[in-house]
Amino acid sequence: MSIKLDAHEGREPEGLSLAFHLQLQGEAGQLSLMTPLGTQMAEIRWDAQQAVLRDSEGEQQYPSLEELSAALLGEVLPLAVLPYWLDGQADPATPSTPSPQAEGFEQLGWHIDLSGQARDLIVARRPASVEQRGITLRARLLH
Repeated sequence: MSIKLDAHEGREPEGLSLAFHLQLQGEAGQLSLMTPLGTQMAEIRWDAQQAVLRDSEGEQQYPSLEELSAALLGEVLPLAVLPYWLDGQADPATPSTPSPQAEGFEQLGWHIDLSGQARDLIVARRPASVEQRGITLRARLLH
């Protein structure tokens, strides 16, 4: 997975590449984040009540996955719906529209490009606005 944060309001562009392992069980889940060489950087666990980040600094609790991602990256990532997107689907509990430009859909202000799904590549892009940076998230799935 790679995450690219665009330059915005004097902030330099940033990028991050990492491997991930995602496990889901109902509304609960666990996301392990590893360096490209396989060293675990962080583990995120969540359920309906909270999200927990465990990394080299210890364990921190957050009321939601959105607040956890904002604290971790400085930007909100839609981690709760990411499993649906990785499966090539929109979250059924959240409104979405088919993408007019490409194969995929739009949801929560993000454009989900499924044109690479046959190659196990999903690209999610949140365009920049006055209030927020543009973000591109690319995930290559290994089965």
